[in-house]
Amino acid sequence: MQQEITHLRSDMAHACGVINALGSSTASCMERLESIASKEKEDPTKVKIFRKPPYYSHIFFSGDVKETNLFCFFIRNAFERLTEHFPNEKHCILWIAGYFRSADGRMGDWCPSYNWWRGLPRKNAHIQGFDAATGSSLSIFVIEELMTLAAFLSSIKYSFSNHKEFEDARKALKLLKKKGEPIEQFNITFNSLLYSVDLSDALKCEIYAEAINPEIVNLGLQRGGWTGVTDLNARQAMAFILAKNATEVVALERNRAKGITAASVKQRLNSAPNRVAPVPKPPQQSKLSDGTPMDLDVIQANSEFTYALFKAKCIEAGMCARHQGRIYGTGMPVPLHVFLLQPGPNDPMCQFHMNLK
Repeated sequence: MQQEITHLRSDMAHACGVINALGSSTASCMERLESIASKEKEDPTKVKIFRKPPYYSHIFFSGDVKETNLFCFFIRNAFERLTEHFPNEKHCILWIAGYFRSADGRMGDWCPSYNWWRGLPRKNAHIQGFDAATGSSLSIFVIEELMTLAAFLSSIKYSFSNHKEFEDARKALKLLKKKGEPIEQFNITFNSLLYSVDLSDALKCEIYAEAINPEIVNLGLQRGGWTGVTDLNARQAMAFILAKNATEVVALERNRAKGITAASVKQRLNSAPNRVAPVPKPPQQSKLSDGTPMDLDVIQANSEFTYALFKAKCIEAGMCARHQGRIYGTGMPVPLHVFLLQPGPNDPMCQFHMNLK
């Protein structure tokens, strides 16, 4: 028993030694890695490799004042993402200048942004005492517009901006009216114009109330809480809820204008006297027209049958053309009153039948 305990203690001591050796080895490795990393940071001779910046073919800036804000917005967002692509701000400025072109990619005298950019290196060379005609982007930038990226973007915005933008945005905001679009989409459009002007909170709410549908405002006034709101976000949230019931409110107002309510309709039905519904009359048959008499001559002509043909057929069959009977000899065996045509006084029957033969 004593030997087993001694053997177990020796095994535990060996395991502790192995663990301590691993810990010291790991610590030494970490110290070595940290020293290498610190040396790399302190080494001034190490060259940092930058990635090639992307080229966005759909982006351009021709110098139109309508493009300025959108272009500057895109450039600022691009530099937030492209953090390892430019060694200094000069390369950032040169990258921006690559987008001074028209929508179809052309650069020339008629492109205001390109002409403005061509003038900056000349101005930079003139400030340094060099020939302005030979000024280029290879020179050191010393003028204020090219000193920093922020100064360059500010110069773009100042040179190609509508200086009446505040007045135009304010007019556009006041002229904005909600039409058939949803209230959420209208709020986005309203807020985009609102950020361009400087207005008080009360004036913002007033302009917003004038822009939306009057039915929404009327419903808010009826339910209460609309007048005392001076925060635009709260008012837009109320308008979003009220807009769902605006259709019902419009129908209610129309019925009120006509004097029609559910109670009035029910009252009219209850107060109406009991009336016997009239028995519907059977539909009268249309009277037949008298028509037109038949034209026998036309019918006979259309049938292509003549009396001469009839007479020939009777002779061929040995029949009398007058009473349709058979002919026997030279006399008539049938009495005179059954003849189809009565003979005249000078028309002897025997002579007639002799002629038929």
